[in-house]
Amino acid sequence: MPKLLLMSLLRIGMKLDMLKHRNNCRFCHKNYFNLFLDLGKQPSQGAYLEGYNLGKENFYPLKLYQCQSCLLVQLLDVVEDEFFQPYLSSVTLTSHFKNYAGELIERFLKPGDFVVEFGSNDGVLLKPLQQLGIEVLGVEPDKRIAKLAREKGIPTLVEPFTQKIAKKIKRKAKMVVANNVFAHIDDMDDVMKGIDLLLEDGGLFIFEVHNFLNILAGQYDNIYFEHLNYYTVSTLAPFLSKYGFHIFEVKPIPTHGGSIRVYTKKLSNINLDTKVKKHKKELVSLLKLLKNKKIIGFGAAGRANTLLNYCGIDTKYLDYIVDESPSRYGKFTPGTHIRIIPPSEADFKNIDYVLILAWNYEKEIREKLKKYNNLKFIIPLPKVRVI
Repeated sequence: MPKLLLMSLLRIGMKLDMLKHRNNCRFCHKNYFNLFLDLGKQPSQGAYLEGYNLGKENFYPLKLYQCQSCLLVQLLDVVEDEFFQPYLSSVTLTSHFKNYAGELIERFLKPGDFVVEFGSNDGVLLKPLQQLGIEVLGVEPDKRIAKLAREKGIPTLVEPFTQKIAKKIKRKAKMVVANNVFAHIDDMDDVMKGIDLLLEDGGLFIFEVHNFLNILAGQYDNIYFEHLNYYTVSTLAPFLSKYGFHIFEVKPIPTHGGSIRVYTKKLSNINLDTKVKKHKKELVSLLKLLKNKKIIGFGAAGRANTLLNYCGIDTKYLDYIVDESPSRYGKFTPGTHIRIIPPSEADFKNIDYVLILAWNYEKEIREKLKKYNNLKFIIPLPKVRVI
């Protein structure tokens, strides 16, 4: 909009912001809601006024709803306001982001790794990462803020982050970061598809958001039109999982009256069926390779029977299975018909390999059998290995 026209519209108090009402949830797209909190009609909280425009602001319903299906708490009335004021993170949070960068380097990154941050502000996180040898790219929609980042030497795309923008970035990232921006997003699916497209398999998506539990404790002043979504871990986890992201850690942090840093990992695109078939092939191939060796199993719990039956491991491969549960002594495994005996009856001195079916107790079992130097151990899961 030409500057002169904009100023003339302001002088007559013409409405420049718009309101739209969502009819479906940003996470699950269902349309069953409960009204969670009504804060009445309010002006755009970031639309600060010039003196000549006093009394001409527009008021909109500030209502918090909860989806009855996925439980996401959200605003359904979306104000599209040209006057939202961008927050300059380096004013108050420089120390926070410097420490944050140090943690990412210490735990997850090495020099040369590629990190993308959307909503990157003035580069307050990306600059210390860059100084520590990380290749960085910012995506920041505000031109003024992006200009400050570029002046610091941070390459920055001046765009809102979308799937379309992710396609423009030709390199896969080791990590995508988003801080104090996830609450502002209306089209969550488009953003998550962009993150998924941008990250390499096994890559990390780490973000900071205000903790809705603090709002429940009384911080209702953190509810305003720029914050469309209000998160808890219980609502985030299933939504992120839909796009193949697993939350492996959540850390409380003190910023903005109480936030959380959420650590997620992008799972491999190889689906479970493919993984299971690959594992079966590896395990059975190993047992066939050892067909002239004497092999027994250790542990005859239910999980062992799932593995044995799926992989077709029977008495062709295992002479018997040792188990420490008296209720199983003298019995046979269902489907594979392998005899179960107590440890006292096992001839460990004349055994070559022990297939530890109770692999979750690997250390304890190996400790019990450490006096038998002749034994080698086959650990079937999480990946096949021989010790």
